[in-house]
Amino acid sequence: MACLEELPVYDKGTSLLFYIEECDESTGEMIPVDIAGATLTIVFLKFEKGTVDEKPGTIYAGGTNGDSTDGIVEYITETDFIDAIGSWKAQAVATFSPTQEYQSTEVEIEVVATLRHPAE
Repeated sequence: MACLEELPVYDKGTSLLFYIEECDESTGEMIPVDIAGATLTIVFLKFEKGTVDEKPGTIYAGGTNGDSTDGIVEYITETDFIDAIGSWKAQAVATFSPTQEYQSTEVEIEVVATLRHPAE
């Protein structure tokens, strides 16, 4: 995920980016997976509530190539979804078929209190 370690509680409209990659066996380097045709899902684990939620992801058009070949999945935070202060985990999943699925690296996001929404 790019450039995000903290997120304000009740944040909305922030772009979260997840990178879907695989190893290029000829070079041993990680390369983007072309995610065209995949069902894109972002999976969130709320530690404070102990629940798992799935949200739809989209292909991010702001990468190097500006298309699915960049392997970047985007989720834009929604009103009232980021509703618990504390540690969250998130991961993107690109499903091509029942037998082919790629996952991003799991990331931890610290959701923090704000003046408008202080810790209780």
